[in-house]
Amino acid sequence: MKSDETSPLSMSEILVVDDSLSSLKLLTQILSSRGYKLRTSSTARLALRSVAAKRPDLILLDVKMPEFDGIEVCRRLKQDEKSCKVPILFLSAMSEAAERAKGFDAGAVDYITKPFEPEDVLARVRIHLQIHELRERLEEKVQERTQELILNNQILLQEIAERKRVEVQLQESLRLLSETERIGHVGGWSFPIATKKLSWTEEIFRIYEVPSDFIPSVENSIQFYAPASRILIEQAIVQAIQNGESFSLKLELLSALGNQKFVHAIGLVDPDHNSVYGFFQDITDLYRANAERDRLLTELEHKNEALSLYSYSISHDLRSPLVTIDGFASEIKTSLAEKNYGQIDEYVDTIRKSVARMSALIKGILLFARMGELASKFEEIPLVMILDEVKEALTGPLSTH
Repeated sequence: MKSDETSPLSMSEILVVDDSLSSLKLLTQILSSRGYKLRTSSTARLALRSVAAKRPDLILLDVKMPEFDGIEVCRRLKQDEKSCKVPILFLSAMSEAAERAKGFDAGAVDYITKPFEPEDVLARVRIHLQIHELRERLEEKVQERTQELILNNQILLQEIAERKRVEVQLQESLRLLSETERIGHVGGWSFPIATKKLSWTEEIFRIYEVPSDFIPSVENSIQFYAPASRILIEQAIVQAIQNGESFSLKLELLSALGNQKFVHAIGLVDPDHNSVYGFFQDITDLYRANAERDRLLTELEHKNEALSLYSYSISHDLRSPLVTIDGFASEIKTSLAEKNYGQIDEYVDTIRKSVARMSALIKGILLFARMGELASKFEEIPLVMILDEVKEALTGPLSTH
């Protein structure tokens, strides 16, 4: 049958198979009156060859024929892929139900009973041609729809593959972001003004040391802060919501596990003033390092002051032994010149004592430089000893200089 939907059914081609020439003539007259194209065969073999040469739109097939009957012809046609969909109507004078059942089992769609009634023949032929045409159209639609589904399925599979690829990339990006946050101790947060639903990234949960099922809110987050920091963050959030002001604060908090921490909190307001967002950075290590640095600087200042005082004291104390050494050395020179050896031993002892004092002072300086603090212990010195040294210097051989 023509696949063109505008083709009338009267243009359909019908094959009539009957060994009776009178039946062939009668059916040709009935069907030709309605414009159907007709082909006729008087034997089963000719019918099979005719169908193999060109498939008709409908077959009228006599049941009783020589060589082999119409039921066998019907079976062979239904087994052939080229002709299996052609509707077959049996021509028979039999009215027994059992005989009709054999025909339907073989693949026939209807029976036309002999003797033929023209109106009955035309009605059955028209109905089965319409059914066949509708079936072919339906199969075409199904095939078209199947192709569309296959194409759409391929596109869908491509989209699924692309989404999986993007999902893998997104998961990798999220993993890298989480790892970066963990290494940098930085976590992001957002606070939609309309819903007031606070959201955290993974690192902020670690900063606060709360479990992953903890539900963050402004109220239960502020409770972690020290009193002074709590006032600052509350005021900053109010100013951000009401006036769109950003903030940058350094705050002190006590984590859920009781650990003291210091964070740098930055908050920004989006251009549409729909939400406040920003990040927290755990600066506890930096804060403690700065505190330790300040302590060391203070300690260094104190040591520098002590060193300055000690250097002054050393400079003052070194002058006296050096004067003594210089004086006695000069006296030794004079005594030797006059060949007066009586007091040389005494002078030498005095020089050695002065040298010992200088050695002690130098040792103290070296210890201070090594230890970073005054290692020497101050001891009480009898005032009489100092006066004796002064008297010796004034009344001894140095008094002449």
